[in-house]
Amino acid sequence: MSLGNRLSIYIALLIIGIFCAIGAIFMRYGAQREQRLMSLYAALMVQNSVERLDNHFSRVEERLIVAAPVARRMIRRPDRLPQVVEGLVRGDSLIMGGSVALRPGLLPPPADSLHMDYAFCDTEGVWQLKHLSDTTYDYTRMSWYTKAIHSQGPVWSEPYFDRGAGNEMMVTCSYPLRDDAGDFLGVITADILLRTLSETIDRIRPIPDSYAFILSDTGMFVAHPDSSLVLSTGIFDYARRSGCSHLEAIGHSMLRGESDTRHVDILGEDALVVYQPVADTGWSICSVCPYDSVMSRLDLVTVKAVILLCIGLVIMLILIRLIIVYSMKHLVRLTHAATEIASGDLNVDLRPMKPSDDIARLNNAFAAMQQSLQLQMERLVATTKAKEHIESELHIARNIQMSLVPHTFSPFLECERLELFATIRPAREVGGDLYDFFLRDNRLFFAIGDVSGKGVPASLFMAVTRTLFRSAAVHTDSPSHIVTTINDTILRDNDTCMFVTMYVGVLDLRTGVLSFCNAGHNPPVLIHPDGAVMMEVEQNLPVGVISGFEYAEQRIPLSPGSKLFIYTDGLTEAENPDHQLYGDRRMLDYLSATASATPRDTIEGICRDADAFADGADQSDDLTMLSLRLLPDTDTPHTSPTPAIDPEDRIITNTGEILSRLPEIIGRISSDYHLDSATTGRINLVLEEALANVVNYAYPHGTVGDIVITYQLITAKRLIIFEITDYGIPFDPTAAPEPDIGLQAEERPIGGLGIHLVRSLSRSVTYRRSADANILTITLSTHPDNP
Repeated sequence: MSLGNRLSIYIALLIIGIFCAIGAIFMRYGAQREQRLMSLYAALMVQNSVERLDNHFSRVEERLIVAAPVARRMIRRPDRLPQVVEGLVRGDSLIMGGSVALRPGLLPPPADSLHMDYAFCDTEGVWQLKHLSDTTYDYTRMSWYTKAIHSQGPVWSEPYFDRGAGNEMMVTCSYPLRDDAGDFLGVITADILLRTLSETIDRIRPIPDSYAFILSDTGMFVAHPDSSLVLSTGIFDYARRSGCSHLEAIGHSMLRGESDTRHVDILGEDALVVYQPVADTGWSICSVCPYDSVMSRLDLVTVKAVILLCIGLVIMLILIRLIIVYSMKHLVRLTHAATEIASGDLNVDLRPMKPSDDIARLNNAFAAMQQSLQLQMERLVATTKAKEHIESELHIARNIQMSLVPHTFSPFLECERLELFATIRPAREVGGDLYDFFLRDNRLFFAIGDVSGKGVPASLFMAVTRTLFRSAAVHTDSPSHIVTTINDTILRDNDTCMFVTMYVGVLDLRTGVLSFCNAGHNPPVLIHPDGAVMMEVEQNLPVGVISGFEYAEQRIPLSPGSKLFIYTDGLTEAENPDHQLYGDRRMLDYLSATASATPRDTIEGICRDADAFADGADQSDDLTMLSLRLLPDTDTPHTSPTPAIDPEDRIITNTGEILSRLPEIIGRISSDYHLDSATTGRINLVLEEALANVVNYAYPHGTVGDIVITYQLITAKRLIIFEITDYGIPFDPTAAPEPDIGLQAEERPIGGLGIHLVRSLSRSVTYRRSADANILTITLSTHPDNP
């Protein structure tokens, strides 16, 4: 189906829907409006009738109030009472009859016990006057008389048929006559015919089919279109006989004196009911309007409106169809051209149009797009070639970057006891993390770092940092000196303000002592057989922040079998799809659970655990890890790397008592390891000479400073290794020339004999300067026959 046909159908359905909605809204609003107007009109007519009845009743009550004093004065002259009554009746056309009825026995004998003078207008319009006595009419049983006895003002009776007096259906208003003392004398009355009331409610016809009725205060029909119900049937009996519960509910509401408008079912007919009470009488007037008659006028208006809507709808649809057909002519041509362009023919003829409407502007936009596509295709070809070239160069850069870090791990020929493994995984093609390590002089130099930022700039900074590490580590054994050298070198030309966090360590493979400097990097994890703990590190600044910063160095013994695990924050900050971090706790739990695994298995396993946690989420940062472990020497199963003496005995302050404490320390060593006397003496002599050199040259002129003595007993090789560390001025005793012991004592220069004695009694003597400390290592034999 073409676009024009679809537009025609859609617009037609839309317009039909709008018209139907308008019609429905009109019908609903019209019905509500007609109901409101009819309710208001009927309520006004009922209100008018109520006010008219109120006026009638008020007028009658006023006539009685005016006539009552005259009648009270004439009671003692009963012959004049007929004139009073006749004047009351003839003075108002509304009143069809009236009377003065005296209290029984009020007049003295021989007058009758009951005395009533009654004047009325008969059915032929002739005024009649009657005198009623106890033999003809017992008025004391009438409601109008009994109500007046207990009243102080006018009261109205129930509607009744006055048999014996007026012989009409009427309602009576009576007013009590009392003397000055308030004693009851009789009543004066005025009668209104019920047919007068019926004529009043007959005028309540909001529409031709409506009708009205009046209820008394007892629920009796006082007036009704069906005359057989008047004064013979109550509304509740009538409702029960007809089975109309709504009519019964309306009757209760009317007797309570309420006003209301209801839309209910009355005797099987949908009707609008309006009722309102009549003041002073307890009566209520109700108007009933059939709902179909109420809506009949709306139906006629609705038919006319529907006809007009249909005519307008047909005309509108025809016009819309013509407009669509005309407009689609240019769109069909444009669609054909667009199809050709989509198939790859960018040379299709698109003639420009005068931009008078949207289709013309669309045509011109397609023409501009055609030219733009041709230009973009040319640029895309060039961009694709450039991108492929960049991707190729990035791949080469990644290979070059990966070639900068070592890929040959344990076992090492220099130390079979060392196990080491490391990995680096950039978040992008190239990254800013680094690791490096190498062996020199029985020491493992290693580093791990994290450059700020990612991508190519970070990778270049990483390459520079790795080169500086290698260069600095050649000239010193101190990690803090290495970091300081890298920091000062980087800050000379660091215009980009980049920095790197680093962890640099130096592990003495003979003693297991680890020296390290942490430059703002994540603290490493020390993994013992019974679990993993985070190491406490000095919070140094990252490298490349402040020139001349003094980096603190730390030293700990690394127990054989324990592992060191170093990492970048790409591990702990790995995120899963819910943006939760891998975290330190999860890392420590995994490392504790795999404490016995090799460094390679540890790193590969935690990589898999982090990937499983990430659950497919993209890697947000570079990830680098390094782990190492120094195994126990298989040839020396009984190695004692830690001195048995207390720590305070291993740190000796340079005072005058330093040499006097030496025999005590050596005696404790000899006792703990069961050394023979010859070995003990040799150790005593060697240490005494070595300490004397420290006192004389490292701390000259009595300078106070600490001297640290550590030792390691290798039972299988029967060797004991002493390491004497001081923090005095740089002094290398091994650099002193060998003395010429062939000369006479007075011919030899002073000095040199002490270190000569140490060398001759020892297997080896080495010196190194590290972290502002002089470190002298002496290896002695414990074999009595092979010193």
